[in-house]
Amino acid sequence: MKKLVVLSIFGVMYYLVAIYGMVIFSFQPSNITLLWLPFALAVVFVHHFGIKSLPFIFMGSFFANFSGMNNGDLSLTIIYTSISATADTIAPYLSSLLLKRFVDDKFDSIKGFLPFILYGVVIPTFVSSVIISINLFIGNYISSEKILSYIILLMFADGLGLFLIYPIYKYFSKSPLSFDEIKTVLVFAVIIFPTVYLSFHYHFLVFLLPTIILLFAFRMRGDIVAFTLLLVVMELIALSARNENIFYDKNNEESLLMLMSFISSLVIVVIGITQHQRDLLKHQIGSLTDALTQTKNRLSYKEIIEKQIDYFNQTQIPFSILLFDIDDFKLVNDTYSHRVGDIVLVELSSLIQENIRNSDSLFRMGGEEFVVLFPNTSLKIAVEIAEKLRTLVEKNIHTLTEKAITISIGITQISENDTEDSLYRRVDKLLYVSKRTGKNKITSDLEE
Repeated sequence: MKKLVVLSIFGVMYYLVAIYGMVIFSFQPSNITLLWLPFALAVVFVHHFGIKSLPFIFMGSFFANFSGMNNGDLSLTIIYTSISATADTIAPYLSSLLLKRFVDDKFDSIKGFLPFILYGVVIPTFVSSVIISINLFIGNYISSEKILSYIILLMFADGLGLFLIYPIYKYFSKSPLSFDEIKTVLVFAVIIFPTVYLSFHYHFLVFLLPTIILLFAFRMRGDIVAFTLLLVVMELIALSARNENIFYDKNNEESLLMLMSFISSLVIVVIGITQHQRDLLKHQIGSLTDALTQTKNRLSYKEIIEKQIDYFNQTQIPFSILLFDIDDFKLVNDTYSHRVGDIVLVELSSLIQENIRNSDSLFRMGGEEFVVLFPNTSLKIAVEIAEKLRTLVEKNIHTLTEKAITISIGITQISENDTEDSLYRRVDKLLYVSKRTGKNKITSDLEE
């Protein structure tokens, strides 16, 4: 019942968005809508609800198109409207199937961009556009010479909708914007949206839009970029429908194609750059992350420890560093296999990560050796945390039923004139003391 209500709401939303598009984005005298957002919404809903959503797509499209296709003969109007609604239903279903098959698992990568264009956009919209255009010709809504231009414009309208909505859907993040991100959004909004408006008076300004939006895309996360792009395109098309087309030409359909080519190119470039940025970010994160345990690695440690030392030198606020390794880990590998040893490393690092503060950082330095950095933390507090971690490991790692997994720990606090090297040497000596004097224990400067 709940799903039926959700689908019914979607059907109404499809209808309302379609009506909105016809009012805001349609061009006379051909009544061409250059941005068809219902197609993208339908793809998203088919993704979630499968074939159960198809009747609601059909009904939404049918009622949205009925008045525009009313030719005075009720029975023929119903037939021609039903054919168009069927095409509007087939396209998102086909797009969803192809996206799931060829794109979804790699949408975040630039490698998935061309498959997205081909399978998600071109093939489904071509099928529906051909059906709709031929249907309009047979019903005497358009002449034969307009069939090709209608196919192209309908493909642009549907494809553009998917280009704008689908990235918002895939990139959506529940994380709130930071204060700096909000400032960036406001600054660029003040620049971008007036530039769109003024470009209808000073046409050269429209060619500055790609540069402005790309600068914005380099600084913001994907869902915000995609949403901003949606608003920009909506403004461009809505103003074009109400004013002289920026790409004015005596041939109205040619000028519309020029407008759609520009907008589509703008959207493709920005979304492509956004995906490439995500690729680079994943590569950067990968280079700073240990592949096995997914903790930060030695390279990341070098970057963060230097920043912590600089911060200490400026503020005199101390931080503590903990170094630990797994007791008798070589014996674990030799006796139970390296595969079992890897499982121990993963389980242990996950347990440590879950039991340190968000401000703390866990690093795998190599083999079974790990570092934890405690920013703004005195040695006394850090030792208390270390004892908690030591006990947790001893009681909760049960990979080997016949052998307890324990860790030995060295821990120290930064001092005046410390460098990364002096800090590490000191904490390494403290760890050695723990190993030499019995293992499964903590040695700190407090005991020295």
